[in-house]
Amino acid sequence: MTEDRKIRLGAFVRGPGHHVAAWRHPDVPANPGLSFQHYADAARTAERGLFDMVFLADSLSARNGEQPIETFERTGHVVHFEPLTLLSALSTVTQRIGLVATASTTYWEPFHLARLFASVDHLSGGRTGWNVVTSADAPAAANFSRDQHPVHADRYDRAEEFVAVAQKLWDSWDDDAFVADKASGIAIDRHGIHALDHVGRHFRVKGPLNVARPPQGHPVIVQAGSSDAGQHLAARTAEVVFTAHPTIESARGFYSELKGRLGSFGRSANSLKIMPGVFPVVAPTRAEAEDKFDAIQRLVDPVVGVALVSGLLGGVDLSGYPLDGALPELGSSDAVKSRLKVVSELAASRNLTIRQLYLAVAGARGHFQIVGTPKDVADMMEEWFTGGAADGFNVMPPILPTGLTDFVDLVIPELQRRGLFRTAYEGSTLRENLGLARPVRGAAEQQREESIMSDTTIDSTTFRQWLADGEELAVLDIRDSAAVGYASPLFATNLPADQVEAEIDRFIPRKAVRTVLADDGSGVAERLVERLTGRGRSQLFALAGGIPEWTKGGLDGLPTFDTPGVDFSLAIRDEKGTPVITVDELEALKGQVADVVILDSRTVAEFDKDHVPGAISVPGAELVLRFADLVPSPETQVVVSCAGLPRAIIGAQTLIDAGVPNRVAYLHDGTKAWREAGLALETGRTAGYGSASEDAKRFAGEHIAKLAEGDSFPRIDAATAAAWAKDEKRTTYLLDVRTPEEFAEAHIAGSIASEGGQLLGVAYRTIAVRGARVVLIDDLLGVRAATTAHWLQRRGFEIAILLHDFQSASLDAA
Repeated sequence: MTEDRKIRLGAFVRGPGHHVAAWRHPDVPANPGLSFQHYADAARTAERGLFDMVFLADSLSARNGEQPIETFERTGHVVHFEPLTLLSALSTVTQRIGLVATASTTYWEPFHLARLFASVDHLSGGRTGWNVVTSADAPAAANFSRDQHPVHADRYDRAEEFVAVAQKLWDSWDDDAFVADKASGIAIDRHGIHALDHVGRHFRVKGPLNVARPPQGHPVIVQAGSSDAGQHLAARTAEVVFTAHPTIESARGFYSELKGRLGSFGRSANSLKIMPGVFPVVAPTRAEAEDKFDAIQRLVDPVVGVALVSGLLGGVDLSGYPLDGALPELGSSDAVKSRLKVVSELAASRNLTIRQLYLAVAGARGHFQIVGTPKDVADMMEEWFTGGAADGFNVMPPILPTGLTDFVDLVIPELQRRGLFRTAYEGSTLRENLGLARPVRGAAEQQREESIMSDTTIDSTTFRQWLADGEELAVLDIRDSAAVGYASPLFATNLPADQVEAEIDRFIPRKAVRTVLADDGSGVAERLVERLTGRGRSQLFALAGGIPEWTKGGLDGLPTFDTPGVDFSLAIRDEKGTPVITVDELEALKGQVADVVILDSRTVAEFDKDHVPGAISVPGAELVLRFADLVPSPETQVVVSCAGLPRAIIGAQTLIDAGVPNRVAYLHDGTKAWREAGLALETGRTAGYGSASEDAKRFAGEHIAKLAEGDSFPRIDAATAAAWAKDEKRTTYLLDVRTPEEFAEAHIAGSIASEGGQLLGVAYRTIAVRGARVVLIDDLLGVRAATTAHWLQRRGFEIAILLHDFQSASLDAA
């Protein structure tokens, strides 16, 4: 800890207090949310304790959607003053403490809020802060003439532009623009006026603001989101972040991750203060503290407790579930994602019933909760502060006014005794007391413009790091297919630029996946990133300089087509000693009128274009299923062919590992070698397979079991697959590995036709997201899914299998 580093403290003032039953406590006045004197007393108490700020939350709806009237009438936190109005009033009864109000970027306009905060900053002498939220309460939409609440990604996209516009409005006047020169008659220096003329995705604002530049330059930007989108917004714009963490481990991880993002925006670690919430119940002895806590816990109404948990979990309906039973399975939600994660993980880690969960969150609601002595509380704060988990804390008194008074009278002196907290205010503005620099006019916009490249582009070094970090990642080579040929970066999916906007959702179904677009250095990738970001894709990046820069970054030429697939097949060949036959050897066998069957493991379309004379079209995943019909004699020599090596090697080794009785080899370099030998290839559908006979199915069932010995894949049903596909945290591909004809006849909703044998060689042409889950869909026999899964799992893919009766009615017609 550096000598001048001190704990920062916010007083989170909420009507009766933070405990859900606070309003019922005898020490809490009736209807405190309607009493200015109540808030004024709390603010003065916090100022007496030398807190950095008073923090006021907000809600834009009274009744939570379809909340039953039985719950609504028992809730003590329904009504409260509008925060900015209250902030103005509090500025008149305080002198040094900062005043932070919550305001939503979803239901305000930038000009309104910029004007209001600038005004209050002037009225308070430079003590305001804006807690930027996107509003998680969906019922608010109905109060603002909207049919529905915007989705999470869209809200954060709007928020980022909103904050940028507000900052430009505050900078629309120079600090000394109002000269008021009576002698000359000049009131305003014309050179100090800066119109915005902002035109963006969400706002068109001309400016300038009709309030002078705030005393702080900008009110302090505060933010309270911990989702990935929230962290991105915070790293770019916030100066204080409030966050919820029930353990020091999770707080430390968040602290490290968020501080680590600041460099991408040209910011230092000290430019952002991270202040987790803490819910302290403090008394001179632990027994007294525990008695205090037990007394308020006994006031929790089960109806209100269940409603609290329902709201924290995104509005899940818990009616009908026993209070002493487990939580039901939770689906996806567009609520406050960071808080939902904290509460759901708390329930899961402790195996809590619904009753136990609502009692566990009745006070802290997922924040850190401590019941103990002043020393206990100070010990906890010191550990977090010195242990890389916090720069300070947002104190959430269980009840008001006594909960805050206890903290000021008991904990503050202990922190001061340890040298962890100030003994006097350092300055007169909120920025000065927080140790934050006053923004130079225009600096925020300049920094934003300079960070656009680092924000939406990555260099080859970062690209390499991302390829190796194990997180989900998609790489799209957006050059024209003809230009790409067989040379794309490792693990890339070729999707030409003119197809990206139409096809990206199919290749990358989850919008929050890190996605890198690589072009030919022309800048097309950057323009596509800008357009697609407006469609809710918050993790899009262009590879700086495109493929040419990537090659300069240390890659000696580009790898050949699906290098991982080629390398894998060669490794299998070397490991297994897969038998090989050359073109000359095959010609010699055929000349001897030997019993030879050539199976071409490519797609039917590739087979039709050209193939070795006499070959039969059997795409790779069909080999075991069709084998007994096509090769009835165990004496027949079987040769597996493709255009080169990978699919032939894997196809031959599949048959060998499945234990077919025949001699099996792959044709070295397939049609390529045939052509280079000056031999003619056949074209057209000269030979293929029909419906598998019952004998072939029995043969396949027996031999696929041998192939799959030692394999272990989860078996899931269609409902689980659908739930996985909707998961906002993981990408899931639903790949139907049957024939295109079978898929066209019937398939599971949301699945993609993807012949299994082709996945083995060119996986990244379909599975564009590295680290995604892959569900392989097949008929009830499951031979093709098992074949495909056997090899894909060895390539590092996470595989599950879904076997379905395709005669059922719950399918999409093609």
